[in-house]
Amino acid sequence: MVVNQTIWDYNIDFKIGCFTFDEALNKKYNTEQGDFVYECHVASFTAYMMRKEHPEWNEIDYLRGTILDGYRFCYTFYCILYYSNLSIQEILLIQAIWIEIPVDYQWEVELIKISE
Repeated sequence: MVVNQTIWDYNIDFKIGCFTFDEALNKKYNTEQGDFVYECHVASFTAYMMRKEHPEWNEIDYLRGTILDGYRFCYTFYCILYYSNLSIQEILLIQAIWIEIPVDYQWEVELIKISE
């Protein structure tokens, strides 16, 4: 749509939310059942730059010696693992993930100049 000049530009944001029904985990992070135990907002440009700076983001040194050693995973899991305060054991208690991808379309409008 940008190439066809239908729109001027756009932004894509990602919202990732993790739910658990584990009472102890909800209590630890002061959340109620049905609320996110972890939430992340990432803009597409930020995600692109992080991927450009760290092309092998799924080969993280701190996973060595853990149950995730050598495991390759998606960017969504990377966000949960890298940015949350959840331990690997707590991540395994996540029972549902909400992924929201809102698109913000931008276009330029020329205003009509009114002569006096």
